[in-house]
Amino acid sequence: MVRDEEISEDDRTTALGTVRFALEYFAAAIAAHERLEKSAPAGLTAMPVYSLAGQSVELSLKAFLRQQGESLSALRAIRHDLVKALERAEAVGLIHRADRGQVERLNQEYSSHRFRYIRTGYVQLLEVQHLFPLVANLLYSSMIGIPGAWRFMWHTPGKIVADAGWMSPIEIKRASAPPHD
Repeated sequence: MVRDEEISEDDRTTALGTVRFALEYFAAAIAAHERLEKSAPAGLTAMPVYSLAGQSVELSLKAFLRQQGESLSALRAIRHDLVKALERAEAVGLIHRADRGQVERLNQEYSSHRFRYIRTGYVQLLEVQHLFPLVANLLYSSMIGIPGAWRFMWHTPGKIVADAGWMSPIEIKRASAPPHD
């Protein structure tokens, strides 16, 4: 049996594990938004929703990069810059339909940790109706390039998690088998 300390951090950090985290952060962003929409005071902006969505984008792109052979140190060098991560992913083959302007707008506040730390001044937010489709598009595009990633979308044979509605922005068609796996 191999102990954790015998496996390098680089070997432990897999594309599959990273994309699973990306899915979990996206699910949490949607759940938080739906809950806050029902119970938060009018006009309250849910910064945690944006933070979770940005984290999902970051992890999605880094999972794709990891699958393409990027080292953990190369991923760390990107830091939390969504635009840098997207450019690097595009350079190694990521094909997507995400709006670069929307990525840049989300990145403006996300990469500076504005969603986590209070600072005075104007905050430029991507509208929620654009936020979730953006995250879903990049997550979907990343998952296509990661063998085995689609298994996280299935609970029982033939039933996609998206059927429950939490990833509906991806517009996954119902099928009897996951694509590309």
